[in-house]
Amino acid sequence: MGDPFAETKFESSLGSTAGTASQTEIINDYPFTSYQDKLKIPYIERFNGNVAVRNGDYKLALKHYSKALFGLKMIYDGDRDTFLNNRESAVKYIAEVEIPTCLNLALCYLKLEEYDHAIKYTS
Repeated sequence: MGDPFAETKFESSLGSTAGTASQTEIINDYPFTSYQDKLKIPYIERFNGNVAVRNGDYKLALKHYSKALFGLKMIYDGDRDTFLNNRESAVKYIAEVEIPTCLNLALCYLKLEEYDHAIKYTS
């Protein structure tokens, strides 16, 4: 399982280490975005959250991580035959996006001293 962004040049308002050149277009045009691009949204947002954490902006990181989880939820709630057509694909997204994102959310809430939310995301 390779990195879906291995050959993508990253550009965003967070600097050259975040997002993708087409990230805003993918997210703003979500209803009309291709299925392949919809699968990228959780990765894009998780990556942007990681950059925000490195910059010490935990509130911004919370927004990106929440969008990553929301994007993942939209994939699971969408047309499952189109998005995730087998168990291996579903497990991949849980392992690569959901678990690390929840742990990163917990870290941000710990840094912001919102311990009840931190506990929620570590459970």
